[in-house]
Order: sequence, then structure tokens, then C-alpha cells
Amino acid sequence: MGSLDAQRVTDTEIKDVDPEAITSFRNLRKLIKPNAPELLLKDSELLKAYNLLASDGKTLTVAGVLVFGRESAVKRHFPAMRLDVIRIKGTQWGKDKDLFLSRDLTGNLLSMWTSALDILDRFFLVPFKLDERMTRNEENAYREALREALTNLLMHQNYFHYSPAQVRVYNDRTEFYNPGYSLKDPASYDSPGSLLRNPLIASVFYDIGWAEAKGTGIKTARERLHAGGYPLPEYVNDTRGDTFTFILKHQTEQVAPRVTGQVTGHETGQVTGQLELMDRIASTLEYCEEPRSLREIMVLLRLRHRENFMKTVLHPLLVGGYLTRTIPDKPRSRLQKYVAVKDDKRKPCMA
Repeated sequence: MGSLDAQRVTDTEIKDVDPEAITSFRNLRKLIKPNAPELLLKDSELLKAYNLLASDGKTLTVAGVLVFGRESAVKRHFPAMRLDVIRIKGTQWGKDKDLFLSRDLTGNLLSMWTSALDILDRFFLVPFKLDERMTRNEENAYREALREALTNLLMHQNYFHYSPAQVRVYNDRTEFYNPGYSLKDPASYDSPGSLLRNPLIASVFYDIGWAEAKGTGIKTARERLHAGGYPLPEYVNDTRGDTFTFILKHQTEQVAPRVTGQVTGHETGQVTGQLELMDRIASTLEYCEEPRSLREIMVLLRLRHRENFMKTVLHPLLVGGYLTRTIPDKPRSRLQKYVAVKDDKRKPCMA
């Protein structure tokens, strides 16, 4: 019978494949292995090579639809296939949902992964570091753990489960809620090896560098989090309810000592300040999907102090390459606006 993601999906054809997804795969694969033989294949041959076409050579498999399908095809055959990224300004589910910073993502897995990581990056730019030369140091253990959690969420999900996946960004933690319990016992995560619910999807993720073939991704993430001084992840594996939740606590929690169980006013203010900055940065990048003036951004954020806004939000985003000016040759132009830079086009610059 084979795996669930190897099942053929009736009423599908190669025309249901999104050409942009194929191009994205080829570009990502080329970065990992420039001379990979599959890069020379035609699109239909590429799909066959990854078993994304059924034996008749015309019909897509479940993995074919999910990885490379057009959004219309994914919605038609997997109506519950969605990833909700939810910002909750608190620590309890169901309260204080920020509608502006929350997104419902649809489409194939390649576009969904990229979009979700871009959104998460916007929340966790607070710890990104600029050295004395104002050069951005983007990667850190927490970002790597976010990538690993997101990859596992999409790679091991039960796509026949009528419930969308969710990434819940709370004040103190980020939860990755997965429809589909972990086939591998979390107690064994430090041991190599994987139990794959969707081996065809996993094969694509391996070849573009989004997952580790040895099944050591979580173990590596744990080790790097520990070395970087971050809290270790927690898991809730509900085999009866068929769900899995991966929990990453935010580093901001560490500014509140737990020796006495008390938090001082100064420390509370420090955490609150970091959370406010996190949301301001995320809101700015979301709002600047379209070009916006400095005044428009400040009105959105309900800020009055121009100098502080430029120092804490605008300047770091410009230097980091997350925002760019619409009139770069005239930084002080009264017509100046700012627009968010797509992930694949970011280049750190001097502000």
C-alpha cells in the first residue's frame, strides 16, 4: 500500500503543479548540490524521480499536490490544509489575539514554509546582533530551532486530519501545534533515526536542505540552544488526540530569575520592553509590504517620538537589510518611503 503521501489523488494532473514551486525547488536544490542530476530533468521527469506522480505517469500523489500543487489544487483536495500563525499578546490560549500580526497561510508546502519563516523572523529580530561595523549576525540557536520546528511541523503532519496546523507566538513561548502525533517517542529524540509519516515529502525537504536525513535535527537544535543559553524545548505528544505540540520558550524569560519565584519591577519592565519592541518590528515589516512613509509607520505604532523610533526600530531594520528606502539616493527626501525586503533579496546596508 505504501505511505499515505504516496497515494494517488484522483482528478489531478501535471497542470495542477505550480511552475513557481518547481523553479523554487530547482534553485534550492542547486544551492545544496549544483551538479545534482535531477536538475537536468524535465518537470514531469523530476516529479517521477521523487515519486510525486502515480504509476500512470499523469496523476499526482498526495505528496505531489502538497509540495508542488497550485493553491487551487491544494484547496480542492485538502481543504483543511492551512498553517495559522497566531500572535497572542499574553500567555494563555484564546486571549489577546493580535489580528494584524496573525496570518492564515495556504498553498503548497514550499511557499508555506518560506512565508511562515519570514513571519517568524519578523517576531524574533529583537535578538539579532549588529557588530561594531553594523554588520548583521542573523543566525542564532533560537532561529535554527524555529526552522527545525517549522520543518518538522510540515514534514510530519497528518494531512488527513481535519484540523489546521498552528504556530502560536505567546509572550513567553512559541508553540508549534501539529495535527498528527509524533511517531517517534520524544524521549528518544536524542537518538539518531526518524519515523516518517510522509517519506516522499521528507525526501524533498532533505534534498533542499530543510531537514536532516539522519533524523538528528531536534538533537542538534537542543544542543545549540543549550550552548547558547536558551531554554530547552518541551513537547506534548498526545497519541490519543493525534496531536503534537513543540514548545520553544523565549529567551526573554531568562531575565526574570526563578530563585525566589519573584520578578522585580525592573526585570518586568525589561521583558515588557522587549515584547513591545518585538511587536513594533513585526508590525512595521508587515505594514511595509507596501511602501509607507515614516509618519504612516509611526501612526500605525502609535508612537510620537521620532528620534526614539528611528533609533530602536527604523535604523536597525535598514541596517539589517529588512527595510529599504524607495529613494535610496536621497535619504532625507520628504517623499521618502520604506518597504520590506523579501528574504531572498536582503542585503545588509549602511543606514
